[in-house]
Amino acid sequence: MKKENKRLKPKLMDRISEKDIRKKNVRIAVVGVGYIGLPLAIKFTEKGFSVLGNDVEPEIIGKLRAGKSTIEGITPDRLKGALNKGLKLITVNKDKPAASDPKIISSFIGVDVFIVCVPTPLDHEKGWEPDTSYIEKACDMIDKICQVEDEANKLPEERLLVLESTTYPGTTKEIFSPLLEKFEKHGRQWYLAYSPERTNPGLNAYDDKRRKNKATKSGEEHLPGTFQITRIVGGINEESRKISEALYKTIFKKVRGVENLETAEMIKLVENTFRYTSIAFANEMAIIAKTLGLDVWEIIDAARTKNFGFELCFPGLVGGHCLPIDPHYLNFATRNRRLPTTFVEEAERAHQNMRREAFDLIQRLLNQQNKPIAGTSILFFGVSYKKNVGDIRESAAIKLMKKLHAAGADIAFWDPARARHPAKRRIQWVLTEEEYKARPKKKTAEESTSDPEQKLYVRPENLSVDLSADWESLRNRVLSPEFDCVILATDHDDFHSAYADLITSNDAPPVADLTNAINQWLRHVPWRTDKKKAIKEELKESSKYMLLCVD
Repeated sequence: MKKENKRLKPKLMDRISEKDIRKKNVRIAVVGVGYIGLPLAIKFTEKGFSVLGNDVEPEIIGKLRAGKSTIEGITPDRLKGALNKGLKLITVNKDKPAASDPKIISSFIGVDVFIVCVPTPLDHEKGWEPDTSYIEKACDMIDKICQVEDEANKLPEERLLVLESTTYPGTTKEIFSPLLEKFEKHGRQWYLAYSPERTNPGLNAYDDKRRKNKATKSGEEHLPGTFQITRIVGGINEESRKISEALYKTIFKKVRGVENLETAEMIKLVENTFRYTSIAFANEMAIIAKTLGLDVWEIIDAARTKNFGFELCFPGLVGGHCLPIDPHYLNFATRNRRLPTTFVEEAERAHQNMRREAFDLIQRLLNQQNKPIAGTSILFFGVSYKKNVGDIRESAAIKLMKKLHAAGADIAFWDPARARHPAKRRIQWVLTEEEYKARPKKKTAEESTSDPEQKLYVRPENLSVDLSADWESLRNRVLSPEFDCVILATDHDDFHSAYADLITSNDAPPVADLTNAINQWLRHVPWRTDKKKAIKEELKESSKYMLLCVD
């Protein structure tokens, strides 16, 4: 018969709330140190907690241990500072974390708080069903840790588990409740909470960006730092909510507790679905305005001067790891309740229409130069999903690149933001047999069949392989007959130095503007008003410039 562990620490709530860093005695394990988990692990370390970060990718852990950041917004110096303060990083078994080496499992013994930050992708082959397998594997690993602790008579008196992965309402309770019941059968107290991540990605995402008496420019959003954004917390009971609030208050400026787990899970879906449908509404208004001969960009820009009761986004192609994904969790959650998610379905149609509109715009622009898509050379300015962000996950620009390549175009791109991104995901796509036959005769894009399944991958030429590749070094190449068209797909600040040449040089290729980049740039460039007006008039009449949903 096992003896009860008589060594009692102060209550977990008291230890979390301890103001003196030297007396903090709380161990936190962050499961998954990607763009959500790594900043948390670093911030908790900076606040005096003992933090153990783990991931299934040995390459990621290796880079982090070497002081090389893997996400935007976390500098190598900040990472090294956290490592020097005691942040520990380990790799767990990729296929089955619970089957990790016993030495790895033993390193988690005595952890007070587990924060799970693993991916929840959608399974396209199962009707966009959420894939919760990563969460389930994390749960299995924690279960294994508890078993090892119990056998060693080291099971903690209290333990908090928080899920941060975006998912449908009910996931946290569904997956972790059995683990709570097992833990509490041993007479221990388990706290369970859900807290949706809220981040504005970018180079300064995790800085304190509180602004005093500084107005935003027209069309510019105020983007606070991650830890200045109010953090939402929901618990399986009141005790869980309170202790989770106490934990997050140590690193976030404000924390808002909500009634339960499901409410917290739903909040993230509401936020991103709102933006998804708002952009879709703007896209539909853009098509209507175009039919009426009106400029939707000017309409929305002017409408947004009403500083209350109006949160409309600008039109455009939707991308990223949240907006194109999260609304489908709502579809899944309501599928078995016979409640159609009408707005989400209509929004998806509006986004599909905008993708077709963008392709059609490029086709018409080339036709004005008496050129078809097939055989032309197209240069993309920007491939990431958002301005001044290097992340290319679910990038609408890359999907457009693939479609143009399948139609016979040769594709290249320039994206300094993506070049600076610590984890440069390879830009490539797989060709079908039909797409392979339609591939361009002139190819700067690299084609590879090195895949074990002999799939044909296409990798477009990257003009920004060298980090020093700026407009000065690329000007002569772009302002030449080499490229038949330039597509402004992402309005990075890096591109502003190129815009004057693109719209005034006779040698510049035709420009397809998908983000209203030129007009926004003209608004802030220090030129005379009459010069700006003249350029705008010339652009309206030009056969070498087209703006999405206007021309």
